[in-house]
Parts: sequence; C-alpha cells; structure tokens
Amino acid sequence: MKSVSIISDLEDFYVVQIFGKIFERCKKHINTFNVRVKNFSIIEACFKIYSLSGLKDVVFVCVVDPGVGTKRKIKIIKTKKNFFIGPDNGIFSLIDENLIEKIIEVSNEQFSPSPTFHGRDIFAVIAGKILNGHKIESFGKEVKEIKRVDLKNKILYIDEFGDIITAINNKKIMAKFGEILKVKIMCKDKKVKIIESKFVRTYADEKEKFVIYKGSSGFLEIAKFKDNAAKILNVKIGDGIKILD
Repeated sequence: MKSVSIISDLEDFYVVQIFGKIFERCKKHINTFNVRVKNFSIIEACFKIYSLSGLKDVVFVCVVDPGVGTKRKIKIIKTKKNFFIGPDNGIFSLIDENLIEKIIEVSNEQFSPSPTFHGRDIFAVIAGKILNGHKIESFGKEVKEIKRVDLKNKILYIDEFGDIITAINNKKIMAKFGEILKVKIMCKDKKVKIIESKFVRTYADEKEKFVIYKGSSGFLEIAKFKDNAAKILNVKIGDGIKILD
C-alpha cells in the first residue's frame, strides 16, 4: 500500500490524532489525504467511499461512526485494489461486492480504546499495521457480509455548487440529448415535487432550465447552470428521487 486516506466527519484536531497514531506504527513514506463528510451522514460517506474506491493501493480509514462504543461491529474490507477499515453501519454499502476479496470482523479484545474514539485507537492502529504488511486475519475472524443500507432512488450527495447527485445509475437512462424528463422528488418532510429537466451532455448545454446528465461518478445528476439547484429545490441528502416514465 502506498497511501492512507481518512474519510470522516471529524474536525482537523481529531484527524491529526488519527494520522499521528498511524505514523507511530508505519515509519515508511506514504501519501496521505483527508476527505470530509457532513456530520453523521452515512449516505454521504457511502458516496465518497464509492467514488474513491477506484484508486489503487490505498488504506481507507473511515470514521463516520455515530454508534462508536456500542455493540456495532468493526470491519476490514480487502478489495482487489484497497483496504477499508471502519464501522459496519452502512457506510460501505456502495462497495461493489464483486471486488471484495475478504471481510474481517475485528475483535476489540486486542485493543484498549477510548469508547468515544475508535477511529484513533482501533482503526488507525490497524491501518498502520496493514501499511507495514500485517495480515488482516490477525485482527479478527473472516465473515461473508457487510451491512448495506437501501439507497435506491435516493439523493446521495449535494456538492458545493448545489449539484444533486442521485443513486440512479447512468446506465438506467436511455433518453436522447435534448429530451425533457420529469423528475419526482420526495422530500423527508413528505412534500413531493415534480420538475422538468433537460437531458444534456454537460451543464452549459442549457442555461435556463434544470438539467439532468450522466455524472462523472457513474450516477445521474441534476443541476442548474451557474446556480444552486439543491437550494432552489430545497432538497437534502437522503431525499427520494425518481425519473418518471
């Protein structure tokens, strides 16, 4: 492994502690990067873990963990390219099961963690040892499954531009460029909105209406040219979304 990434909802003060614990156990030079997730957002974590899973030779320390210190499980996932360490609370839902080579359920007995900071006291320790070449089987027993949450027809992420990234796979849409598609949005407050969006190749192909297009992460996205679609529509991560026939 050449790199380590922390994907978390933690402020920098805590992230630095996690990196410090990793470096206590891994003395070789490695690349590092930190990815921020909104507080407690399992769905956003799912999307960002999925989006970064195509990288190679990375140990991902995933700390979006509102159930820290409870009986929730900790899993290590070895894929064909990377390792993922984190709570088994649904954040790994979008990892392609065909890419998973092994799943280990971590035994906490070999650690002495703070009940509120497993990211530093368990996940980081494991990451450092993996970077040093330790076998993941030494951390617990092999299991077959991870917890997956139902993300079908959900809004996965809203970026800083207000672009809305859905859980609808790009391959699901058969429209031609220029077609007007009706989109149904089911908000958590029970409000239902139906909007018309023009199917385009890229943002600037339509400068007045909402647009829908095949996003770079493999999911359909909705946006408005030089504007904030999510703010205009008053939608949030986790709201329902569906393309109507």
